This record gives sequence, structure tokens and C-alpha cells, in this order.
Amino acid sequence: MTTDENPSASNPLNLPQTSPPPPTFSCHVYLAPQDDGRLRAEVANLAGIMVTAENERSALRQIVAAFKERISAHLSAGEEIPWRDPPALPQNASERFLPMHL
Repeated sequence: MTTDENPSASNPLNLPQTSPPPPTFSCHVYLAPQDDGRLRAEVANLAGIMVTAENERSALRQIVAAFKERISAHLSAGEEIPWRDPPALPQNASERFLPMHL
């Protein structure tokens, strides 16, 4: 039986449904140390979002804000989000996977 045939399957606790759930997105981030000791963070699956910060926490906070702003702008304009396949992870970089909602 699918959720279409059994509406309670999508709401197993029978909680009141007042609005649809917010859309969720996956933000794939590459983090790389810079020569000056700062950290560069770049969204790997959506081109054009890159920040430099003093530490990982600050970098991720800035990335989250920029990612949400970009996604919201595309959705508000009725545009398709231009996802891309992430490029190869740079040798000195680490990666983070951030699930996000608007």
C-alpha cells in the first residue's frame, strides 16, 4: 500500500497538518585551508558560492546563509535550481554534507 492509498502512512503519528513541510536541499561543501591560516569554503553542488573565514564554524554559517539566499531567489523567480555534479575534491580539502530547509 502506498501513501496515496493510505494517507496516514505519511503522517504515522496523526499530527495535525497545517501546511506542507518546507523544501529540503543538500548542500555539499568543500573546506580548504589557506596559506594565511584562514579557511575557504565552497558549495560543490551549486556554482558561485564561496567564502573565506577565520574558522570552520564561521565559514559554514556564511555558506548556509548564502546557499539559502541563492535557493530562495531561484524558487521565488520560478527558476530551476542549477545544480551541478561536484568537481573532484581538492587534495588538501575536506568535505561536509549539510541538509537544509528554507
